[in-house]
This record gives sequence, structure tokens and C-alpha cells, in this order.
Amino acid sequence: MATFVLVHGGRGSATPGSTFEYSNTNYIVLGLLIRAVTGRSYAEEIRARIIEPLGLTDTVLPGDDPNIPGVHARGYMKIKGKSVDVTEMNPSEACSAGEMISTTKDLDRFLVDFSGVFEDAVVDAFNAAADCL
Repeated sequence: MATFVLVHGGRGSATPGSTFEYSNTNYIVLGLLIRAVTGRSYAEEIRARIIEPLGLTDTVLPGDDPNIPGVHARGYMKIKGKSVDVTEMNPSEACSAGEMISTTKDLDRFLVDFSGVFEDAVVDAFNAAADCL
């Protein structure tokens, strides 16, 4: 059984539809919801329902393994004024909000296979985000 706690400190910071603000919260809640409904982790469900059926051989959900498979770019963050290489980190810190690692080849395959399903929703989401910028 999943327990959800909603913390809300008043009204949002903007009028709905007036600006775009990113938050991982929805992805984390989705991961908890998947576990509550299926009894399995979001990673197990994504592997079984998406990665394996589509043959996305270069897409992984590594859990707490900080290593990135294959050739990849390096990532940097400013920490206390210095650029620090943060390429190798524990991806499970973001739970279902950021653990997946993939390649452009697999991303292209996913988008082509689901283009009819997602096309209108993706175009609408990009247009809505662009309107807020």
C-alpha cells in the first residue's frame, strides 16, 4: 500500500497557463502510483512494457549504479563556484524522475514506434511550453 503526502504551502507561484515551471514531483508520484497499482517498481514495468517489447537495447534503468554504459558526454555543475564533473552519480536519487539512460538511436525508435500515439500530445506540450517562454 502506498502512502501519499501532499504538502501545499498556499497558491502556486503563477496563474495556470501563464508560465512554465519544471518539477520532478509528478514523475515521482507516477513511480509511486505504478508500484501501488502493479506491486512492481516503475523500472520493472518500464522494462517489461516498453524497453523489451520495442527492443531498446541501449536503454537502461541502472538503479544505484553510477556508471553510464557506452560512449557518452560528461556533465558538469557549478558547486561552490567551481565546475565539478557530476557525470557519475547515483541516478536513483531522482527515483522515477530521472534514472533512465538511453541513446539517440533508442529514443528515435521509441518516438517512431509511438509517433501516432504521442504526436498530438507532444506537439501540444511543446507549443504550450513555447507560448510560456
